[in-house]
Amino acid sequence: MGFSGLAEAAELIVSELVTNAVRASTDRYGRPKYDGAGLPVVVVRLGSDGIRLLIEVWDGIAGAPVTEQAGPEDESGRGLVLVEAVCDRWSWQTVPGWPGKVVWAELQVR
Repeated sequence: MGFSGLAEAAELIVSELVTNAVRASTDRYGRPKYDGAGLPVVVVRLGSDGIRLLIEVWDGIAGAPVTEQAGPEDESGRGLVLVEAVCDRWSWQTVPGWPGKVVWAELQVR
């Protein structure tokens, strides 16, 4: 399968994690939340050792990502549930020197 077999899952994970980071970085009207340090930043980083593909999404908002319980008619709220369903493992952490957090997901290269 290799990396080409991970494309769909990786695309879904990046899409959901970036969406969460952007939503966390904006107010309810979609405007950026300024904290005095400038425009909020979202960073996406992909890495691999040939065995695993690591997807990281960094944002400037401290605090754990929230897994919501979306109802059948809800248009959003399923992102982290989808990430958990397609990846081998995921988590989040704060990083010294970064004002927010990094949320990461890992896919095994098979």
